[in-house]
Formats: sequence, structure tokens, C-alpha cells
Amino acid sequence: MREDFPFTRGNRRGRQYEDLEMNNIENNGAPLESKNTTQTMPLPSLEETAEHFTQWFTPLLDNEQRASTRAALNTFIKSGGLGCLLHEELRARSAKSDTGSWLDDYWQSRFLARHDAPSLNDNYFFLFAHEELSREKRAASLAAAVLNYKLVLDQGIVPRAVEKTSPLCERQFAHLFSTTRIPDPDCDHLNKSQTDKREQKSPARHIAVFCQGNIFRLDLISKDGLPHSLKDIEAGFERISLDCLDEQITGRAVGYLTTLQRTDWAHTRKTLRNTSRENNHHLELIESALFSIHLERDEPKDNRAACLELLRGNGGNRWFDKSLQFIVFKNGMAGLNVEHSGLDRATVVDFLDYVLGIDTSNIDQYSGATQQGTPVIQSLTFDLNPSFQKRIAMAGATFEKKKNTIETRTLEFSEFDNALLNRARISQDAFAQCALQLAQWRMNNEPVATCQNISLRQYSGGRVQYMWVASDQMMDFLTLMQEERHSSPVKFESFERAIRQHEARTKACRQGVQPEQHLGELLNIYQRHPEKFEKDFLTRMTLGGLKHSEIETALEFYQSPGWTRMRDDAFCTSFLASPNILHHGFSALDHGNVAVGCLFSDHQFFAHLSVEKEKRVLLGPLIANWREALEELQDLIRDSLEVVEPDVDPETE
Repeated sequence: MREDFPFTRGNRRGRQYEDLEMNNIENNGAPLESKNTTQTMPLPSLEETAEHFTQWFTPLLDNEQRASTRAALNTFIKSGGLGCLLHEELRARSAKSDTGSWLDDYWQSRFLARHDAPSLNDNYFFLFAHEELSREKRAASLAAAVLNYKLVLDQGIVPRAVEKTSPLCERQFAHLFSTTRIPDPDCDHLNKSQTDKREQKSPARHIAVFCQGNIFRLDLISKDGLPHSLKDIEAGFERISLDCLDEQITGRAVGYLTTLQRTDWAHTRKTLRNTSRENNHHLELIESALFSIHLERDEPKDNRAACLELLRGNGGNRWFDKSLQFIVFKNGMAGLNVEHSGLDRATVVDFLDYVLGIDTSNIDQYSGATQQGTPVIQSLTFDLNPSFQKRIAMAGATFEKKKNTIETRTLEFSEFDNALLNRARISQDAFAQCALQLAQWRMNNEPVATCQNISLRQYSGGRVQYMWVASDQMMDFLTLMQEERHSSPVKFESFERAIRQHEARTKACRQGVQPEQHLGELLNIYQRHPEKFEKDFLTRMTLGGLKHSEIETALEFYQSPGWTRMRDDAFCTSFLASPNILHHGFSALDHGNVAVGCLFSDHQFFAHLSVEKEKRVLLGPLIANWREALEELQDLIRDSLEVVEPDVDPETE
């Protein structure tokens, strides 16, 4: 295999890649981040968390609500109180050598301990830039490019992503390939049984291909260890397509089972495995597959239609537990659906920018692939009795009903001027977030709780922080923009203060300020073993300490207006940048909010919005107001720059 990585397109903004040295990210079989110099995530003090949490909830509440929340928070964190006991437990746990992050258990409970179906609650998607290829050619191109990435990753020569000068944690790379979420009545887990744990590599040579509800094993690497050529892989997809010309039979589309509630799926999966040795083997092949590719009959008419199918799709032609589901439509449009528990969006965008930037016309020479003929293809047909077929049909009917409760819209702002933001030194996410807040303010004339995902990959085991964006400066800006009497310079000054505060809060979050997750994990610790802390309290009480009744009083904080208002967020937002991706999005079904996925490139800003169907009337006005606010704020920035910067003749610049 050649050691020069075939990356041809522009890298993500805000990232630098050491792509000339081809960093070795492997250390004799140790975990992938072992040679990385990522920092340990700091655990804030209880007082620091309380101070930042107060700043976050204050703009959202009236005076009475603020006072009651502050009083409840002070009771919870007081010296020797319940909050201090819980914090001591968290600090002791985070000090253990085998703890990657003090939030490890938080993420376990956030994803794997939940019992609702992740298909429409946690999974997220990406829509790729379009290419004029047939379905089979696009599928083969993606498979070959992803395989190339996997091969160079195994050799430890993938460029290491760095944030400015800080390395990013690479632990999530281990969850890219041959990873499947396995249902369990108590707590799900990520299946790595087919992975060489010593080397963090998957020995699998195959992928799973879904077409019309039928499932196939397709080998990308021959039994001799040689990668198949792009032409070979395309022939494999052509063969599978020919074998699936018949209509899908819903009662045999086993993929529907991954849409079940987790406890139901755990019991059903156990029964399926025990039905026959063949069924058990087929499940193992699906779950150990490097990734899956799903060939669709649909031809989305536009980006919004494609996004909707990528988000929810045909449940019988999916396996929502696979970490990576590449979906290719009949017209060549393509995207990715991701199981969230092991992979965050920023990690996957880095991976996709590598994969989608590969020049596939030369992929064989980069991968060391040889033409060997059509790869091994195996139909994975399950032994299903009539009762099981009925179970699948019922799961399908339930999923089809549930997915139709989702309503989506897209905003495509092609007038986005990233160069203008650079001149004004305004970050992309702060700009778009201010515009979104202005749009909703003009609809509701009141602040709403809005969280924004902030990546923490600069820390070992870091994932994301949920940052709430309301601030006094933001509220002042929104109020002022509604008053016509103010001049453009005055409006811009207020806008800039809101921007700088947003950027300062983002920076603080990246440095470890995580009040919502810190307080949330303290509650989790208590709920896991309440008797332990009650015993501690009783012991202290005999020594003249706290009264037992103070436990319930301390926990009243979690019913306070500040805590409940922030947890009942109206908008959940995520901002990413990529030259190779058009849209990214996720569902709002589990929270009932507006889920907003945003994607920046140099010349366009695209957003995907998802709500429950009964709230669909919000989307049209919100998108119209958001577009207007984006245009208005760009004009405001231009006016401010014209005041401070003289016109420059482009011929003499």
C-alpha cells in the first residue's frame, strides 16, 4: 500500500491535518489515542459549576424563578451537603487510572442505558455532495474509499487531526468499523467481539449489503488478504441488485427488528439466535461487518427528500444498530446514518472528509487492490417461522407509524459569505446562532432555551458539551433589534457584544466548563445508589451533622425552575463545517424540541430542522425569519466594515 494518502479536496475549516508526515497513531497495539498528548478532562469545582449554571439560567427566568432556583442550588451545594458528597464520589471515581473521563458513566447512561429505540431518537445522518454516478457505481466508490481509510488506519498512517495546536482524542476511531450496538434488557453495549482488542483492529473482510429488505455479505478483501479492486466491488453490487428485482417482503425484512424498543429487541434477538445455528451465524456476520451499505429504490427529488429518507428511511432495509450505514439511492444520491453511542458528529465529519476527498479513479493503487473477479457474495436469509414473520411485520407497522410523526424542513442559504465573517472576526456558529435567536424572538417575543453541541475531543475520552446560549448580552441584542429607532452602528455594537459573549462561553466550555452535565451526573450518581448516601447522612447525623430530611430538600434543586427550564430546551443545535457534505441532521422525537443541524462551507450555509408533526406549523415561519435574519446580520456586518475600512481598488489590492 502506498503511504501517501489520496486526499484531494479541501480540508475542514478550523482543522489542520498533519497529512505530510502521516502520523503513526498506533503504539504496539495500545489504544488509538495512546501516542496522542490529549489532556485529561478537568473536573470543575462545585462552586465553579454553580456560578456558570447561574449565568446560564438567569436570562431565561423571571425574578421569582431566579430567586427560587438560586436558593435551591445553594442548598444543594452547601458545605457538607448532598451535593458535596456526590461531588466527592465523582472526584474519587475520576481519579482512577482506568477512567478516561469523569463523564464516562454519564455517556453510558445517556445512550446505552436508554430503553427507547435509537433509530429515531439518537441516530443522526449526513447527506453527501452529489455525484453523477449510478447507484451501484456510487456504492462501490464509497465502499472502496472507506476500505482504503480502514486499511491506512490499521497501519497507523492516517493523518492526525489537530485543533489549532492541540491534538484531538482518537479513541472514537475504534468504533468506526465492525461496531454494532447490541441490545440488552439492562444496558446495551457496543459489540467488539469480532475485533482484535489487542491491536484495536477489526479482522473482518466483509461488509453487509441491504437491498429490498434482503441482506448480503460482500467481501471487500479476499481470503488471501488482498483488497478487491473498484471494478470487482462494483460487479458485486451489480450482482446483488440483479438478485433483488422482486418486491420487498415486509415479513422477512429483519432490519425492522432494530427499530424495536431495546428490551423487546434484546429478547427477540435472543430468540432469533436460538432458533437455528444459521440465524446465529447470520447475525454475527451482520454485527461484525466492517460497515453496511443500503441500496435504495427511491429517487429523492431534492435535498429535503433525501434528508428525510436518510433520517428515517425504510426500516426494513436498515440495521440501525450498525455504527456506519451508508445509504445510496437509485439516482446516485448518498449519505450516512450513524449510531450515536460510540461516535460523535465531529469525529465522523473528519472521517467523511477523508473518505469523500479521495480520488477514487486511483483508489486501487492507493489501497494495493487487485482485480480478482466478483467478490464472495452470500445471501443472509434467516430461518423465520410464521410467528416470527408476524413479529417483523408488526415491528414494521409500528416503525412506519412512528416515523410519520416526524416533520422536516431545510434551509439552504447560498448567499452565506464566510469571507465577510473572517474580516469581521466572527465565528460561523456564533453568527448563525444569533440569527436563529433573532428569528425565534420575532416569532415569540420571549427567550427560549437553546442548547448547542460543543466538541470536547481535545480531552482524552472527550465527547460533547451541551452549552445553553442565552446570555444577558444576547437578550439585549434581541430586544434592541426590535426597536426601529436604533442606528446600524448601535445595532452592530449590540450584535458584536452578543457574539463575543457567545464565543467566550464556547471557549469556556472547551476548557472544561460543563455545568449541566456536571450537575446531571451528580444526580445520576445518587440515583444509582441512593442508599449509600443516605447511610452517609445518617452516620453524619449521629455525629452532630446533617438531618436525614435534608436529602429530599437538597434534591429539590432538580425540580427548580432553572433546572427544568434548561432541560426543556426549545432548540437543540449542532454546527459543523465540511466541503464535502451538504446537510446533517437528527430527530427531535425524544425531547419534543426543534432539532437543528447546520453545515457550513465557504459559500453556503445549510440547515436541517426536525420537529414532531404537530409542531410543523412552526417550521415555515421560522425558516423564513431565519433567512431574513441571516441576510440582515450580514448587511449589518458589511455596513460596519465599510465605516472602518476604506474601499480598496481590487486591481491594486
